[in-house]
Amino acid sequence: MGEMDRTYNIRFLQEKDFEDVIELGNRIFGDNYLTQGELKDILKKSVKDGKNCSFTLALNEGDGVEKLIGFRLTYAPGQWVDSYDPDLELNPDMWGFDPEKVAYMKSNCLDVEFRGGGFGRMLLDHAVAETRRMGAEAAVAHIWMNSPGNSAYNYFTRAGGTVIKIYPSYWDAYHLEDKPCSHCGFPCDCPAAEMIIDYSTHKEL
Repeated sequence: MGEMDRTYNIRFLQEKDFEDVIELGNRIFGDNYLTQGELKDILKKSVKDGKNCSFTLALNEGDGVEKLIGFRLTYAPGQWVDSYDPDLELNPDMWGFDPEKVAYMKSNCLDVEFRGGGFGRMLLDHAVAETRRMGAEAAVAHIWMNSPGNSAYNYFTRAGGTVIKIYPSYWDAYHLEDKPCSHCGFPCDCPAAEMIIDYSTHKEL
């Protein structure tokens, strides 16, 4: 299949995707990045009123064969704030929105070969559109400031995201010895930016 013949499919996350999502996440972010149990919890928080706001991105390789090349994991509004881990800090009093009407952009991952092609933004725009249909007025995320080329911060900013607060060594508690950071190993010194997108000013591609 030539480059011009490539087609891509964005679909709602399903349990049948878990093994491929785990493999890609571990390859990009390091071993034990995601587990079956964590993905089950994420999928539960992604679904509201029969709608799903987490997505996978697959490359069509022909003859009915697809290769998972990316995913966007998202928590639906009203499905996550009360159960959020207090060790991972948030400042809802600074958002300017009812926390029950705010979605959470949990994780975004793309195969290295497909970065820079706008796929991260495509997945983000799908998540924004779906959470908007669920009643969300905004979305918040902890942005990894050491992502390659700081791409996570850059595309989130282009989508209309603004910084609420910067947290130094934000993921230190998450990256235990069995979950070393792919950027700095263990312990993790990566900072995070708490950022929010106001859907009334969201800039789609």
